[in-house]
This record gives sequence, structure tokens and C-alpha cells, in this order.
Amino acid sequence: PRKAPIAAPVYMPPAFTWTGFYVGANAGYGWGNVNAGGFANVGDLDGFVGGGQIGYNYQIGQFVLGAEADFQGADLSSGDNLGLVNVKTEWYGTVRARAGFAFDRFLVYATGGWAYGNVNVSVPALAFSSDRTHTGGYAIGGGVEYAFTNNLIGGVEYMYVDLGEKNVAGI
Repeated sequence: PRKAPIAAPVYMPPAFTWTGFYVGANAGYGWGNVNAGGFANVGDLDGFVGGGQIGYNYQIGQFVLGAEADFQGADLSSGDNLGLVNVKTEWYGTVRARAGFAFDRFLVYATGGWAYGNVNVSVPALAFSSDRTHTGGYAIGGGVEYAFTNNLIGGVEYMYVDLGEKNVAGI
């Protein structure tokens, strides 16, 4: 009898994992509104937002859990608004948890956590201006990401950010 030839080992590339630290940049468009006393809309904000984020993911099977912090420079403004009330947000940030489901290099996730940011309100007719940092807000959202390589990931995310209520008139 003849011995069978020894088969060469088959190379199996390592499976992709979402586990690890990451840092990135982002850009987008934001919009929203500002209410007075919870009932009157005093301005619609819109404009460019862009910034960076840092985070960590941990993958367990197909589930991915993580934490992320971001900081955004913003040009969100209500415009002139007939000269009555002008509202502007120049920056904001969030600290959030993330939970998702991975399909190899494709990730679908939900996110939510704490939000903070700057809001400047002015009433030109009264020569009134208030520039305050809001720290009692929240952010919720979701998105999809795709890992093009082990170190290059792109994605699309929607996030609702509420910076909370502040009394800007001091009463």
C-alpha cells in the first residue's frame, strides 16, 4: 500500500472583529428648532457640523457593545428671524453607549447617552444676549458602518440631540 500525500495546510485569514479602540473624523448637516417656554417655536436651526470621535467596541459573537465620545464644531443658526430672536449653537458633544449587530464587516447599531453644548440667544430689540453652556441634555440615534479595511471604516449615522432647557432671561 502506498501512503497518501500530505495535504498542504489551508490558509484561513483571521475573521474580522469590531473589538478595539478607534478614533475618527466626521462631517454632516444639522437642523432643529428652539422653543420658548416649551410651547413657542422661536427659531429653526440649520447648518454644518463636523468634528471627531473616540471610542471602544467589544464584540461578543455577532453582538457589538461600545462607548463613544465626540465633539462637534457647529454652525447651527436660526438666521435673522425677523430681528426678533437669534439663536446659534457653535459646538456640542456627546458621551454615549452603543449596541449593535455585526454581519462580518457590516455593523448596524443604536446609540444613546449624555449631550452638552453651547447655545447663544440674542434679542436685538432689547439689547439682550445670553451665551450659555447646556449640560443636561441627551442624544439618541443609530447608524450603519462598513469596514473597508481593518483600519478604515465608513458609516452613516442619525443622531437626535436635545441640549436640555435653560432659563436664558434669568427669571
